[in-house]
Amino acid sequence: MTIATIIIQMIVITTIFSLVGLLIFNVILSHNAREEREARKMEDLVERYCLRKERTGEFTQELEAIPTWNDEAAERANVIGQNGNDGLHYEDNES
Repeated sequence: MTIATIIIQMIVITTIFSLVGLLIFNVILSHNAREEREARKMEDLVERYCLRKERTGEFTQELEAIPTWNDEAAERANVIGQNGNDGLHYEDNES
């Protein structure tokens, strides 16, 4: 093998690696661009959905339908908040 042949082979191998690298880079870029387009589509869908619910008053209806705490639940939360969440406030009732 001559030096010229070795240099030509190195140039061919370098070119092949460069082309493979460019191909992989382009595949990654196109995949990322596709994901970004799909994410934008989902954001647009969610925004349109929220706007429609806001215009029709559905958000207000859904918020009003959420049950609120009654007095018993609020009192229990206050007891737990004062005594901690370790169950010590039940020991007084058992003895």
